[in-house]
Amino acid sequence: MAPFRKAWSTFFQLSNHYNIVIFACCCVERESIQSIMIYESTPVSLEYDESSIFSPEEVDVLPQVMGGLESLAKTIALEIKLPEGIDRSRLPKTIDFEFVVQGGQSISHLNLLTEMAGSDKRNRAYYLFFGQVHDTLRSKIASLYPWKRGVKDGKEVLVRMKISIPTRYMM
Repeated sequence: MAPFRKAWSTFFQLSNHYNIVIFACCCVERESIQSIMIYESTPVSLEYDESSIFSPEEVDVLPQVMGGLESLAKTIALEIKLPEGIDRSRLPKTIDFEFVVQGGQSISHLNLLTEMAGSDKRNRAYYLFFGQVHDTLRSKIASLYPWKRGVKDGKEVLVRMKISIPTRYMM
């Protein structure tokens, strides 16, 4: 597994056995290790098929993200820096994604909905940039923006949601 980086921390997967994943966080400052923290995560896989995923119109209570969906979209947009070679005039007004709310800090089936006109070769830089937005969305939810699941008939259910990341805030 590739290392993850966040600020001054680097995450390494140390062990993956008995369905337990252990991560170590080494806080590095001025090229010396300041502290090491161990995190343990037990992955929870939800058993479901496509028919158990509901659309927003089918549920009684929509999934809710802490701070609201618009706040999450704006936070992601403000954090993204446009790479060199991206023509702002060719960017769509929003970059749209669809995903399934698992609850807590977990989403699945995160798919890009936005398409660019023209050949894939011409748009390669834009799709790579959309991948950067994808990764930022997933990491924000995993670290800062937990979800409450949707409710149908008094039971928590999986709901397919959409989010539009506005490009006007990206610098």
